[in-house]
Amino acid sequence: MDDNYISYLLYQFFFYIILFIIGNIIFIILSIFVFLICGQIYFEWWTRSFYKRFKKENWNRPEWESIIDDKGYVNHPKFMEKDIKSMEDCTYQVIMNKDFNPQEKETIIFYHGFPDTPLLFTYQLHYFIKKNYNVLAPPCRGYQKGYLEEKDYMKFANVLEWGTEVEKMMIQCKLDKLSKPKNVHIVGHDWGSQMAQMAVLKNPDWFKSCTLLSISDGDSFQDTYMSNWKSMQWFYFYYVVLFNIPGVPSLLVSTLIAETNRPDCKTYLENRGNVGMHLYAPYFAFTKNIIKGISQKWKGTYKRKPELKCQIPTQSIWGIWDMAITFDAVNQINEPSLKKEKRRLVLVDSMHHVTYERPYEVNKAIEE
Repeated sequence: MDDNYISYLLYQFFFYIILFIIGNIIFIILSIFVFLICGQIYFEWWTRSFYKRFKKENWNRPEWESIIDDKGYVNHPKFMEKDIKSMEDCTYQVIMNKDFNPQEKETIIFYHGFPDTPLLFTYQLHYFIKKNYNVLAPPCRGYQKGYLEEKDYMKFANVLEWGTEVEKMMIQCKLDKLSKPKNVHIVGHDWGSQMAQMAVLKNPDWFKSCTLLSISDGDSFQDTYMSNWKSMQWFYFYYVVLFNIPGVPSLLVSTLIAETNRPDCKTYLENRGNVGMHLYAPYFAFTKNIIKGISQKWKGTYKRKPELKCQIPTQSIWGIWDMAITFDAVNQINEPSLKKEKRRLVLVDSMHHVTYERPYEVNKAIEE
């Protein structure tokens, strides 16, 4: 057989092999894109349908009393803002009661999640002031203009640093050396729950209780999908991939706020919020942990980390219609091996934003 003809055949063979590989890569990318789009369309439809029903049939909440003015700054007789220095020496403001006195009253710290603001806890702030508590609502790292510069956004991905950030904030608010130990409660929603848990793990003697909203405790999230390949949590993870795409978080912010009818949150974000690249960082980190966990599972080296569980009274409040986390994941808080301290799971009829969808139930659970 002619050498030129053999060379031609080899060329054709490798050409079609490469073409096949490239075609499959393009197909996979397009499939993922279509999956994400379909997932987002479903999410939008479900959210709109839920809130339409919820507002028509079950919306039972007090009047919305905003604590900010039309520029997004606190303007209320009971509240004020305090300047705090971050780990990166940036200045940000926390919302607190004007008669803040940690030596005389118990304090509750509220950390919001993605893509929210401290105003997520407006009902809780009003309620617990009336109940004679100190209240403190900081923004999460990078969620306020001037707080964590754009070039430093990957520092936000280091979850272990979040506990140090809370510690520094508490020291500046004189919550580190109280005459009554364990006089502080901490509440976290969504990604803010990571702030809460890291703070408790770093300084467990400072806290009296920990409340996690719309999320599970410790590594239960990872435990669920790593222990069961058929878990629905794998399907729910589509939003993690979605939030890794530049531009998506900022688009979702307006959608979520519009659907849940929170005009003051929109004002706050427009004037003081910061939906920049740093908001992707926790999702980058989370994606990295998923890949690492899968690798360890294949190698047979994956181990649970019970030492990352909060060792103080902890509760998780979860909306039964929440589309970010499955019941299996959140129910891990009731696992017998973790019940060294008081733990409980509270279920409410809501979606992800339980603090204003079911304020009465959430307030009561935190108070108890």
